[in-house]
Amino acid sequence: MLWSLPASSKPLPIDIPPQIQSSPTLKKWRRSLPNIRQDINNDPSFKTRIRLGYTRFPQSNTHGLSLGLEDLRIGRTPVTLSASYSYSPIVSTWGIDVQPYIFPLGGYMNVAPVIGIRSLSTSTTQTTEFNLGARLLLVPSRGGGADVTLQQTWMAIGTDREIGIGKISVGYAIAPKLRIATDLERWHGRSIGETRASLLLEWMP
Repeated sequence: MLWSLPASSKPLPIDIPPQIQSSPTLKKWRRSLPNIRQDINNDPSFKTRIRLGYTRFPQSNTHGLSLGLEDLRIGRTPVTLSASYSYSPIVSTWGIDVQPYIFPLGGYMNVAPVIGIRSLSTSTTQTTEFNLGARLLLVPSRGGGADVTLQQTWMAIGTDREIGIGKISVGYAIAPKLRIATDLERWHGRSIGETRASLLLEWMP
């Protein structure tokens, strides 16, 4: 003889912890199901960062202060704005760049041309030129958790004043809105050769 349990027309209650019930993400999903493709296309995997910290220029044996703004998104476009300023008694530099990202902003990897202006000042050289190049962004942890940026640009490209600037930046979150970041940047040209190393605290508004 086969035995079967009586059918029930009522769904079994599920005991959901209050912490999950109050989740903003769950409330959003109750109102409407998420569109994953749209989120990948429109919601950046990285955050805007405001940065402040210590910087050192080893070749000139001097140190000072760095501050900057990274990846401020312009409206709902794939274009971001970055600005930086580093100062020491002997060496200083500032720059403003725009980065129009090529791939969907929610991905774990992206590429962007870099278009901007950069100024470098040392004990022997002072120059301000257009700055052109490219950057590669790797995001192992979305939402500002961690990312790595590799960037190569050239000032006064194609002229005898050309200066190549290579940079690697690594950032890691230590709190929901705070990160520790490091920059290592190398300048190389006929009239200049310098390295900038920075340790920064980043705030994600």
